[in-house]
Amino acid sequence: MSAGVAIALLVPGGIEALHQGAITYLNREGMGWFLSDRSLEGRPQAAIQDYLNRLQAMGIDPQAQGLWFQSDWRLLAAHQGQLALSSASLTKVATSLAALVAWEPNHTFTTEIWADGPIAGGALQGNLIVRGGGDPMFVWEEAIALGNALNQLGIDRVTGDLVINGRFEMNFLPDPEDATPHDPDLGGTLLRIGMNRAAWPGVVKRQHQAMAPGTPEPTVTIAGTVRQRRATDPASRTLLIRHRSLPLLALLKQMNLHSNNFMAETLVRQLGGGVQMSQRLQALTGLPDTELQALNGSGLGQGNEFSPRAISAIAITLDRRLQNLGVPGGIAAILPAAGRDQGTIAYRKMPAGAAVKTGSLSEVSALSGYLPTRDRGRVWFAIINRSTRVNTLRAEQDRLLTTLQSQWGGPPPASTTPAALKPILGDPSRNELVRSAPTPQGPTTP
Repeated sequence: MSAGVAIALLVPGGIEALHQGAITYLNREGMGWFLSDRSLEGRPQAAIQDYLNRLQAMGIDPQAQGLWFQSDWRLLAAHQGQLALSSASLTKVATSLAALVAWEPNHTFTTEIWADGPIAGGALQGNLIVRGGGDPMFVWEEAIALGNALNQLGIDRVTGDLVINGRFEMNFLPDPEDATPHDPDLGGTLLRIGMNRAAWPGVVKRQHQAMAPGTPEPTVTIAGTVRQRRATDPASRTLLIRHRSLPLLALLKQMNLHSNNFMAETLVRQLGGGVQMSQRLQALTGLPDTELQALNGSGLGQGNEFSPRAISAIAITLDRRLQNLGVPGGIAAILPAAGRDQGTIAYRKMPAGAAVKTGSLSEVSALSGYLPTRDRGRVWFAIINRSTRVNTLRAEQDRLLTTLQSQWGGPPPASTTPAALKPILGDPSRNELVRSAPTPQGPTTP
């Protein structure tokens, strides 16, 4: 054991410092030794050149493209792999890693429901207060389940207002792509509708029909208005319900499967924003800021720039973190997998078993993840293309992956892709009834 390692073992925090130092060395200085141009393979590199030639024949500039393919420690093929390019929703891979550094896989976001008046005869004689907890996937089914929980507590009417304490958002609104100011009471207005079957439009009726058979239709009417209150609740308030979100892994799966911008922005806002996320990712991977810049968590706009190498490094770090946390399949648990999932890859023709994240803007088509192979194991890759011909680029990406897997061989027949995490929206078990339901009174004795 060297003296430096021995000191690291003795100094408080020394293990972590040694770990971070090793990451920095391997990714900055040492990476050149492990992942150098000397390890490039002729046939895969030729396949990339053919790919670029096809793009050029279609009028797409090869110098606007970046590609990176590596096994765990070997660079296999690349083109401008260290050039930072606008990466669209590949940013969500970075958001996933940042979220799993901040929270455990089973972490949930809690929405609290309070009352500031007595409950009698089925009525809450006061205001119903909703305190948002950052749930990025509070949708109609959750509102239905919450209304049923209030009915269980003996509440079918509220004589006062529905008061939103802090931020509460629902149904992925406001849309991050909508620049127009939104009504701050929008989440409360949607919740009010979802908790009262008499107010349901067709979309809510259809969502209810897709829930577990026998799910009741709630009736919670609110006499007053929906309004905001950021001040401290009165001392007389009573906590009624703690509503827990889906666990973090299921949330990340849905975010990546559908490339949901609202979910990504909601998570990163709670992590301090895109700039802070970038700084954390640089510390985790040891990559320079010239290859890793995020302004938000979704990838909207042209400001998020990653090199293909950086995206691959983030994906590998995320996979290892998930493996260390005991998550079966690692990164495949939270990314769409070809041959298993739909979402953004529903009509793609990439090799089965590839776990990927897509990214699209008006002038960007990107793809990253891993390709399962016989000879090289998992081949980690990132392809970032610049052109307005997005559909053409997608088809060419799938063609390239198919070509490379044929060179390295498909995965062993026994290998399987882990089953997808299937969320149960509106699961009543995620409602913790803090206040006991009223006890029915028997007949009085004369």
